[in-house]
Amino acid sequence: MKLLHINWNDTKTYNSWVPNTYRDYVAKCESVGWLVCEDDDSVILTSLICKADINMRQVIPKGSITRRTVLETS
Repeated sequence: MKLLHINWNDTKTYNSWVPNTYRDYVAKCESVGWLVCEDDDSVILTSLICKADINMRQVIPKGSITRRTVLETS
């Protein structure tokens, strides 16, 4: 499995009133994990591997990814 470091943009949601001129920005995120699989739409990472099972999967839409780096493993 490849170990990846992915920079990606996420949405933000607020449930409070703000002026309609208020400008906010997307959340800049970083994830590191083992590549489980990917398709045309998304990359799936996991941080926990145990024999044939995985846990803590994270699905990142490819359209949100701003940078992707394969990390070296020993």
